Formats: sequence, C-alpha cells, structure tokens
Amino acid sequence: MTIPFAALRQNVSKIMQDWIEITTTSAGSGGGTTAVSTDVATIYDDGYFSDNPWYGLVTSNKNVGEIREFSGFTSSTGTLAVATAYSNQVASGTTMELHKYHPDDYKLAINRARNYVAPRLHIP
Repeated sequence: MTIPFAALRQNVSKIMQDWIEITTTSAGSGGGTTAVSTDVATIYDDGYFSDNPWYGLVTSNKNVGEIREFSGFTSSTGTLAVATAYSNQVASGTTMELHKYHPDDYKLAINRARNYVAPRLHIP
C-alpha cells in the first residue's frame, strides 16, 4: 500500500500540533507577497504568524509546492504577508498548509524514519 507523502506530512504535522489548512478567500497582492483567507481572520491575533516563524506551503493553483516564511499577519482582513514573494499572485480558492516547522524538515524526518525502519521490517 502506497501512502502519498502529503498524507504523511499531514499526519506527522497533526501529531506535532502544527497543522492548519486554509483556502484563500480572495486574491493576494499582484506581486505574490500576500495571501488572504478569512479561515484565519477571526481565530488568530495580529502578529500570530509573524512573531514566530510560520511557513505557508501552496497545495493548489499556481505556486504549487512553493514554501514561504510569513513576515506579517493582519487579523481584521485575514492577510498573511510573506518575506519572499511567491512566483505568482496567490489566487482566490488556493489551498495552503500553514506550519510552525518548515515542511522540508518533515520530509527529512519522515525519510530518516523510513530508512531506519525499512531494514528492520520482515517482508516475506
């Protein structure tokens, strides 16, 4: 049985209490420096995503697979600002994963665990 890596990342993230999935509710800035979602607007305070490192991983539409660190958050509008612009404007309806830990760190951890466990499994 094959499990997609995205599902592994999601499950490990949930264990780490590091899983927020959002869908943007309007287009971000034309330069790709913001994403807007009312999913987070009423839940988190200003600065929540910028006071400590948080990362946004785009999982649909343009910019799929791009990861950016947030540099600011305005709760009244649900606007997440990124330190380095995405390649394209973040469109309305884009799904994203928000993480306290860089998503590539999950890949490293999962691969290390896989490499450690694989030789110890008995497969007839």
